[in-house]
Amino acid sequence: MKGLRLEYVRNWIWWYRQHWNQVASTMAAVESRYLRESERAVAQAAEITGELSPAAAADALYLFVRDELGSIDSEYFTRNDAAPSVDEILEIRAGSSAEKAYLLVAMLRSRDIDADLVWAHDSNEGGFFREYPNWGQVSTPMVRVSIDRRIHWYDLGCAPCAPGNARPRFAAAPALSYRADSAERDEQLFEDVWVTATAKRQNPFALYFRALKVEEWSDLFRMPGDPRQLAGWTEECAVDEESGATLRLRSK
Repeated sequence: MKGLRLEYVRNWIWWYRQHWNQVASTMAAVESRYLRESERAVAQAAEITGELSPAAAADALYLFVRDELGSIDSEYFTRNDAAPSVDEILEIRAGSSAEKAYLLVAMLRSRDIDADLVWAHDSNEGGFFREYPNWGQVSTPMVRVSIDRRIHWYDLGCAPCAPGNARPRFAAAPALSYRADSAERDEQLFEDVWVTATAKRQNPFALYFRALKVEEWSDLFRMPGDPRQLAGWTEECAVDEESGATLRLRSK
């Protein structure tokens, strides 16, 4: 956990993350930077989906973003100060799983499909500590789509995953979702607290954290699924269209 030492009224105050709402506000701010230019993404989404149903359109967009765009390390873009827009990612036709997730969200929303970005904890990276809010603990992007009250999950980091399914190891994994306006809410909250603190000659940082903890612009929950019910094998099926012959390969 990183902290920042600030000077305030001849004293020093340590500023660090004390609540997942702060992580959520950062996530929302980053999302808004990625989605600032999306005209190309909107046009591409319309071309791909055509007259498809919402569910079929969501699957088609996921497969396009996952398979038709190359996968590269995010350092390709983040070595610059500004995050790329989703249109720039589409233009270069490559990105990290996170950058692809922002693009997919933009394309889904352009087709009036209810989609948001969720960040999940990967058990392969160690334990999860709820009391230490940090984006690094929930670093795997998942796109969550709601169609006719049914939830579909799109995992950009999983090449073999069927549309609508996340990798098995993310079953019941801790995950964080956030309101799209979290950054604006956080900024307004701090401004309001500063005015109050100045008038009452109180510590604004203490008031901020107290007010922050009752806000509800983030949701820390668990991904669906039960890891105890996962099968210890996988199966591939190939069907010959002419003869109808079926070949099944099961591996442990």
